[in-house]
Formats: sequence, structure tokens, C-alpha cells
Amino acid sequence: MQQQIGRYQILETVAVGSQGSVYQAYDSDTGQVVALKVLLSNHTQNPTYVERFNREGTMIASLDHPNIVKIFEVGNDGDTHFMSFEYLPESLDNIIKASSPMIVNSVVKFGQQICAGLELAHDNEIIHRDIKPQNILIGSAGQAKIVDFGIAHADRMSGITEAGAILGTPHYMSPEQALGKPADHRSDIYALGCLLYQMVSGDLPFDDEDPMKVIRMQVDDQPVKLKKLRSDIPKKLISIIEKAMAKELAIRYQNISDLSSDLNKLERTLPSPQLTNPNIVTQTQGQAQIEAQQTQQGKFRPSESWLDEWSQAWDKTHKNNLAKVTAVLSILGGLGYILVQFGYLTMITDAIKKIF
Repeated sequence: MQQQIGRYQILETVAVGSQGSVYQAYDSDTGQVVALKVLLSNHTQNPTYVERFNREGTMIASLDHPNIVKIFEVGNDGDTHFMSFEYLPESLDNIIKASSPMIVNSVVKFGQQICAGLELAHDNEIIHRDIKPQNILIGSAGQAKIVDFGIAHADRMSGITEAGAILGTPHYMSPEQALGKPADHRSDIYALGCLLYQMVSGDLPFDDEDPMKVIRMQVDDQPVKLKKLRSDIPKKLISIIEKAMAKELAIRYQNISDLSSDLNKLERTLPSPQLTNPNIVTQTQGQAQIEAQQTQQGKFRPSESWLDEWSQAWDKTHKNNLAKVTAVLSILGGLGYILVQFGYLTMITDAIKKIF
């Protein structure tokens, strides 16, 4: 691995894909840490790959939007072709894994932001064709940013993508992509539908160890109904996801703005978001729940070490008081002994009997 590419000093490898590698790098001109995507060396001799790589950078750089990763430079250092863009270490994939299934408010919010980025791309006749959680990075303010337009297709650019080629990720691939048919912006809508399904349910709509089986599922099968997987999903959200994932193009959302509009309407009907995912139990919450359960279950069923625990607790909290009580009892015992020995106790008893 090169330690220096152009003005960029390589710090560490972030990811390696079929077309290129992504590194964390230091930009000596600006003094900031960036992400550097480098076309694999075995592709640099292929004009098609080089053109596709440069096209990706040029397309993203033209899309100035808060929900699309910002490109800083597209260039080459000799035979090494690269593009630099803002470095965002967090991804939607990590968030889904950490908090799956996600609360409805978060699902809707991320869906709205992805729609916003795609809407600008589609308005510029750019189809992403590989929307998936790994390609949605998360900014410092928590906003979703679309990245990796590596297999995107611009309608205004022809002759770069081979006809009949199957491109994309099987788990989010539209039926028309799976069949090798021409894909338009509605393929991105289908992929986003699969992503929304995953965020809501915690499961992929179609899954198998064999990628070819997943591709066939995208064409022939229907996913498990969301209402069977989770009871608190609004019916409107289920309707939105089902329409986005419709197999037939005529039934699917015809443009991303309609999907975005429905998500906006749904958001206005949702209650205030919870501060934490109800499906995630923090360490403090978990300990509190355990203690509460132990209190209820063990209220009249103390453990075998209960007496030891009680005596230790008593000793810690009442040690001084116990000493005082012992001293008082000792004094009273001494007085009682004196009264008995000198006959005073009998005299006191007789006097009390005469009174009463």
C-alpha cells in the first residue's frame, strides 16, 4: 500500500471493495482528515473502469447537498486514480446493527434524508443503483449522507454501463435489476423500501447464504408482513414500505418526491420520539430491572446467605447504636441487682400494690 498519493498521506485502510479501496488520509494542503477512494490497480489499465471511476467523482461533486457526501477532489497520481471526500466513520449499517429494530421516528427521519439526497440525484438524471446501509454514512450532526455512486448511471452518459449487466447488492436489488433489465430511478426507490423494511423490522426482507437465491427472491417472493414482526408499526409506514417495494413498476412509487411526501405526512402524526430505543436496555436500566425483579421474586424467599447479608448490613448501619443500647442495658441490669440484694425491690412492689 502506498503511503503517499498526491498530497494525501495514507493513515489506515477503511474498506476494500471490488472496484476500489477507501483509506483514511491526511490532506497536507488543507490540514484535514479525509476519505480517499483509490481505484484498484488491476482496473487502471481498463479505460471503462477508469472512465466509470472518474464519472462517479464528477457526478457526486456536481451534487451539492447536505445528504450527499461532499467530494473534494478527483484526480490521479501517475497510474493511481483517486477521489477525496469528507471522512465520516459512522454508517447506517452500524446503527442498524447496534439498535435494531429502530424506533419509528428514526426510521422516518433517515428515510426523509435519503429521499432528499436521491431527489437531487434523480433530478440530475443520476440513478444510484446500490442504495444500502453501508452506502449511507452519518454526519457529525446525525444526518444521513449518500456515498459510493460507483455503479451509478447517468441517463445523459451512454456507453459506459454494459447492457444486461446485473449490478447492485442482492439484498437491496430491484426485480428489474435482478432480471438484467434496464433500471431507472424506481430501482433506487425499491432499494430504499428494502432499507426501510430492515430498519423497522431488524431483518432483511430477503436473505439466504446463496446470493443467487436472494436475487430470485427479489423477483418471485414477498417478504414477511411487517405487522407479524412488530406490533407498534404505524399502518401508514407499512403502506409506504409495501408501495416502495412493489414488484410491479406501475404500482411502485413513480418518483422519490412522492415517497418523501408520504414520509413527511407520517412524521407529523407521530408522537414525540423517545430518547432511547425501547428495544435497547442500557446497563443502568438493566441493573435496575434485575434489582426490581429480585425484590419482587425474593421478597418472601430470601437466599441462603440472607442472614449473613442482614447481619453485615446491620453491623454497618447500626454498630454505634448497638453499643449504646448494650451500655444502657448493662446499667439497668446493675441497678436491678442492687435493688434485689438490699430488699428495695420488695418495698417498691408492696408500695405499688397499696396504691392500686
